[in-house]
Amino acid sequence: MWIQLTSGDGLTITLNSDHIVTFRAFGDRTRLVHLGGEILVLESDAAIIKALRLRNIAATQREINDPVSTRYSAH
Repeated sequence: MWIQLTSGDGLTITLNSDHIVTFRAFGDRTRLVHLGGEILVLESDAAIIKALRLRNIAATQREINDPVSTRYSAH
């Protein structure tokens, strides 16, 4: 999947999400490391998580610990 982000200098950049290695908050920006290098983007890490459609780790851990009650309803 391709996502569009805004570089630190305000330019629109497009990245293939398969090439993203890691990202984390860096002050008021987000440092994103990809296969070609790294870049600071204006979007928050939360916005990138949403754009990549990543799941919340805590919610996933609850499903692992208690799969019956979180995935199925008792009918």
